[in-house]
Amino acid sequence: MRTNVPILTTALANPIGVCFDARTIHAAQLTREKEGWALSGAVRLDRTGKAETAAVPTAAEVWRLRRAMALQGMNAGQVVIAAPAGFATLTAMELPPRSSGAPLEQIAGMELSRLQKLDAGTFEIALWELPKAQNRARAGAESYIAATATHAAGEALSAAFDGSGLAVRAIVPEALAIAKAAGTGIDHRAVVSMNMHVMDVVVLGEHGKVVYHRALPELGLHRTYTSLKERAALSIEAANGAIAALAAGDKSPDGEELNGRMKTLTAAVARAISDHAEFVAAEVARSLAYASRFSPDCEQKPVRVVGAGARLPGMCEHLSRQLELACTPLACGELARVLPGSLWTNECGVVAALGASMWTHAASERLVA
Repeated sequence: MRTNVPILTTALANPIGVCFDARTIHAAQLTREKEGWALSGAVRLDRTGKAETAAVPTAAEVWRLRRAMALQGMNAGQVVIAAPAGFATLTAMELPPRSSGAPLEQIAGMELSRLQKLDAGTFEIALWELPKAQNRARAGAESYIAATATHAAGEALSAAFDGSGLAVRAIVPEALAIAKAAGTGIDHRAVVSMNMHVMDVVVLGEHGKVVYHRALPELGLHRTYTSLKERAALSIEAANGAIAALAAGDKSPDGEELNGRMKTLTAAVARAISDHAEFVAAEVARSLAYASRFSPDCEQKPVRVVGAGARLPGMCEHLSRQLELACTPLACGELARVLPGSLWTNECGVVAALGASMWTHAASERLVA
């Protein structure tokens, strides 16, 4: 049975936003208040296994998620999924101006079929025009971004929720969900999302709409963990313990001084994070240089970091030095009111889920508000 889930929609009522990567699933629900957003509830579910790619949530994981959400009072029947790279994509392209009267969606669909080797009629598409580029490649053409998701990807994601009491109302590319959340404060122009399976660079335009997106699977956090496994023979669990010790200032959880072995491991973690940051900074700089065609001030604005990598000790500091820009985590507490003392105040991995929950209030023409 077909479940043609729309890739973008504007007719939702208080949905639960869901995002996932190779190691975690986050869910969040927001409510609108006079002065902004408030967090109604949020859940983090750790996934089993050691995958380095973001797989579709299993039925068992969805049931665990559903039970955890019920305990938080998150009982809305609809969810919006922020689909990571591999399930939904953003593609930049040049097409005739809208004023030409050309059938842009049809032309874009043909080009996407060629680029992504997709059969016509097997995917959903949403298209929007970018700001005027400083250096247009072709006369008589305009720059656009096309958001696409295949019916197969939509059906696989929605099927995971079958029988759970949750209906998948929409699937949006994760980059757009991040932009939707980050766009509530436009002092910044770029958001770097760092998760286990991929690093994404999302650049926003003047009005908070996405003008550039780049997904780099080779710079997912699995690179750091692989380095620690090879250099220090650390499993993921041991690496996480050393990362926690480094974040605590080379102290054990109970505040005691670390022994020599643990200090060696935290030093290895610090080197691995520094090495990773160097590669990330180089690619972010390239991305910002290109995106400046559509967001001229993005190379001077602060960069915000979300995802699991945002809280890696030293990561944002390394990026700040190498990019010569302020790079700081973007956390839930900046985007929504949370209860005092809430663990979610400083959580950066839930940002895409927050953006998905905000999707009810997307602007017209299916653009990010």
